[in-house]
Amino acid sequence: ARDVSPRSMGDAMNLHQLVELRAAFEQADVDGGGSLDVEEFIEAFGSVLGRNMTREKLALLFMKIDANSDGSVDWDEFINFVLLENKAAANAPDAGSSSFRFALPLPQGGNSDRSERHAHSGMVERLLVLPRGLDKCVSGSRDGTVRVWHTGSLAHLRTVRVSEAWVSGLAYFERSNRIAVSSIDRSLSFLDGSSLEPIGHLGGLEASPLCLSAWHKHGCDRLLVGDDVGAVSLYAAEGDTAAQSHLRVHRLQRDLRHDDWVTKVCYYDDLNALVSASLDGTVKIGDLERAARGCHQELVELERSGGASSNARKGVYSFDWSPTYRLLAASGVERLVSLWNPYTSSDRPLGTLAGHNASVSEVFYHHQQHLLISCSVDKVAKLWDLRMQRCLQTIHDDGVYRPEDRLSAFAFDEARSQLLTAATAPRAWPLVETAMRAATAGHDAPVIAALYNVNFAQVVSGDESGRVCVWDLSDGSLAFRFHAAHGAKMTCMSFDEAGRRLLTSGNDGVVRVWNFSNGQCLKALRSEASAESSSGHAEVSCLLFLLEGPYRHIVAGGWSRKVLVWKDTRSVPGGVPDDPDRELAGHAEDITAVSFGSPNLLATGGYDGVVLLWNLDSGVVRHSLAAPAAATPREDEARRVGQRAVWRLLFLGQRSQTLCACGADGWLRFWNPKDGEAVWEQHAGHEGEGLVALATDPANALLFTGDTAGCIKAWDVSRFVNVPRLDQSAAIVETYHWSAHESSVSSLEVMPRRSATGTGAGTGTSAAAAGAAPLLLSAGADACIKVWHVAEDGTPWLAATFGGPSGGHPPPWALHDPTQYRAAAPIVPQRAKAEVTTAGALEVPSRADAGDRPRDLVGGSSGEDPAALRAARLTSRGVMDVLTKQKAERAGGALAGGRRGAAGGIMHRLHVHDLGPVTPRTPRCNS
Repeated sequence: ARDVSPRSMGDAMNLHQLVELRAAFEQADVDGGGSLDVEEFIEAFGSVLGRNMTREKLALLFMKIDANSDGSVDWDEFINFVLLENKAAANAPDAGSSSFRFALPLPQGGNSDRSERHAHSGMVERLLVLPRGLDKCVSGSRDGTVRVWHTGSLAHLRTVRVSEAWVSGLAYFERSNRIAVSSIDRSLSFLDGSSLEPIGHLGGLEASPLCLSAWHKHGCDRLLVGDDVGAVSLYAAEGDTAAQSHLRVHRLQRDLRHDDWVTKVCYYDDLNALVSASLDGTVKIGDLERAARGCHQELVELERSGGASSNARKGVYSFDWSPTYRLLAASGVERLVSLWNPYTSSDRPLGTLAGHNASVSEVFYHHQQHLLISCSVDKVAKLWDLRMQRCLQTIHDDGVYRPEDRLSAFAFDEARSQLLTAATAPRAWPLVETAMRAATAGHDAPVIAALYNVNFAQVVSGDESGRVCVWDLSDGSLAFRFHAAHGAKMTCMSFDEAGRRLLTSGNDGVVRVWNFSNGQCLKALRSEASAESSSGHAEVSCLLFLLEGPYRHIVAGGWSRKVLVWKDTRSVPGGVPDDPDRELAGHAEDITAVSFGSPNLLATGGYDGVVLLWNLDSGVVRHSLAAPAAATPREDEARRVGQRAVWRLLFLGQRSQTLCACGADGWLRFWNPKDGEAVWEQHAGHEGEGLVALATDPANALLFTGDTAGCIKAWDVSRFVNVPRLDQSAAIVETYHWSAHESSVSSLEVMPRRSATGTGAGTGTSAAAAGAAPLLLSAGADACIKVWHVAEDGTPWLAATFGGPSGGHPPPWALHDPTQYRAAAPIVPQRAKAEVTTAGALEVPSRADAGDRPRDLVGGSSGEDPAALRAARLTSRGVMDVLTKQKAERAGGALAGGRRGAAGGIMHRLHVHDLGPVTPRTPRCNS
């Protein structure tokens, strides 16, 4: 057996191995359920993938494939993971130009007994997908029957015989819920769309009808019929929809438009024209109203063969119209897809898509995703990017069909984003969304978050441009990356409870769920605001996955001011986005933070500083928490300019579920969520910066805060107790304050040391100490992600750095080796008090000015000597000059960021000061 590593498995897999894997899969599936658990998976694939794949590696591979965490892997999940991990499609010349790929259905080398029992006895001539919401498709066959199938499961629903001759065409009247069926015995049949009962029949036509098209206009149903002598007929179908038996059908006109069989006919309302194609090699576009009045006029005649240079016209099989691009795509005997502008009389197409090796029998537009799908008679389908006019993927159906080994009918289900093909029964080829792979490593845009995955010992980071990077923490190497996770700015990220899936969202208001190991989008979740993203109220600012008993939920909040709750259910990849199950209204301003506390308590923070505590079961607000009133008019004025926002919420489970909050005003607040009562509040002393990041260790003994200047503080909260009206000043102790990033901190997370570095790493006392101390993961708007070793005394050491502009990162590291650590530069304590403006000018406040300020912002006491105070300012003048310049630059960037940036809002003035003793204030609670 060939040795294959999990990372390059898709690259090393060959056809022989796929056959071996399929055989091993079927052999291990002893219960015939179609899926394997982890032990069956290891037993089935261990011998095929190679001896170098240990049980641990195979178990990790199982978890990567089983992204939905249901504990089983079926063949679909496995083979799609392999193909998508192998750059999504080996046939795509430009895998970076679109984010959709065909996924493989179950192999149909031998259909199941159930499928064979309900399949047509003759080849299917037409497939018709009914409109969104009906979840049905209809097939018409040479055996004279029409069968209805469910578009999701492809389960057979109903069969009705309409003729003893071949069924040649199908059409659906959406307004009246009727189905028109044509047969080559020169007849038309009409069926009720719900019961499939016959409601009308028209026989004795002048020629055999071959294709149909239906629509509603001027109060009655219209039907176009193309026949085998080149004529197109227009019929009107009238009758009471409640009494389907009273259907009246009469012909309005018949126009001999072509010299050979009419292969397709359709009416497009935005063109106000009918389009017909024929084996005579032409596509004709005509004015329907003129034709109805007997005035024969062709607006455009397109010669599919390419104009006067061709000696013989070659037949046209199909066409489709794109109202977005205003292009008509046509295909036929030639192995090309031609793109035409119907508003000109040019005999040359605007472009051609070449690549098929046989005649192209069908062509479809996927309007929402700017794609085109072409299907040829050799059982090959191609996916094209319309904007680049390049082939993204080629798939070949290797199934063997009877009575003829070919695919005879095709349809595209845009509602479910899947291609339907049929020989004697329909088969679905879903389009799955896979984010585009990035061209360079690392991040070039501000990183919004870095998350540690304990299952795979990896760090997953994402930036505002939508790029997602997966890093191996052991050596800092880039394991995987993809970009274009969102069509708009990405704003937040989270893992599910099992760490198998990545949740992302952006200012388009759509939440996407990813298998971050291969970049496959598993599902998309939307809200009412996301459907109207142009209104500016769609952005999702915070995201959370929570487990409540047996139920799993995805919770999001943002500019809609509603808490959106989705049930985590498995859905078809690339399907229609799911709407939220619940929308909780209560915030008067934008929601900026969310956190969950067991068993069913949800906390959400707003831009106005209000924190709401919800009962997730009932959706009722239990408590409303708010910061206290400002101590002085000056501080109240500052809070009115974007300084009230709550940027982070965190439940301290080992501290009696204390809720900790931080925000733009730089204060730490602690609440008792059970009673909705304030426990403690104090200024964090981040030198005038807002707090935008918060993290704690599993024991809740350490607390870390990050600010808008890129600085981090470590706090010892091991003695904190969740008891209101108790002096906690000695229980919340600052241990270290250091500069971590060049700009705002985006996220903080404490990682379990053992899982991050492995067991048995390092030797000696230093290594043992390093193994016991926690690791802190930080990400910043400077596009860098850093790992910090925090010693027992609270001193941080820089253990690793990755990411950064242009993908630069240092050579591989060893986290278990403390000799590679670098000491963090502390923030120099300022014993002087000074005020720095955003322009960089240094102002020395007078005692009169200082006396009006609260003690926690100025420091000192009324008994201090003014001369001694001024001397202290002057001795630290050199240090303050540097800080003045740095803060002025940072302030300019923060002001440019606007109101809602992660930097905590607009900052008019920055302070450099010694906080001195902290005077606690009591928050208020509105239950």
